[in-house]
Amino acid sequence: MLAEQMTYVDANRRIGVGEPQLEVWPADTPVWLVIFRGRWDLMPMGPPGATLRPQRYEGCLYVLFAARDSTLISAGDALCPSG
Repeated sequence: MLAEQMTYVDANRRIGVGEPQLEVWPADTPVWLVIFRGRWDLMPMGPPGATLRPQRYEGCLYVLFAARDSTLISAGDALCPSG
């Protein structure tokens, strides 16, 4: 597991998922990046009422939230940190 405080733009660069939303989160916004390594049973997204089954995923998941008030910014899968 990794938990590190950094700027929003540095966290976005670290997780490597899409372009930063600078119109919503300024580049220097203090954030916490938390990366979990493990095996997960994740429920896929689907239309309301659909019968869905959890899918096994092994690797790393991340959560990125604002340091000032814990607002969730994004979450998803990530490259596992080395070491």
